[in-house]
Amino acid sequence: MMPSDKTPQHIRLDERNHVEKPLLDQLAGLGWEVIDLEMKQEPKQTFRQNFDEVVLGSR
Repeated sequence: MMPSDKTPQHIRLDERNHVEKPLLDQLAGLGWEVIDLEMKQEPKQTFRQNFDEVVLGSR
């Protein structure tokens, strides 16, 4: 049986809001073009043919 998480919701950390979003905001502040997509996405939204392509080329 898995132990239940008793951490209150208002102090629970999640990667999206405490790591990814602040980094994207910082990059935007430095002049980067940020593509902020939802969790469910298609490769074409990220300018790739498929998700096996890990390096994005110039646009």
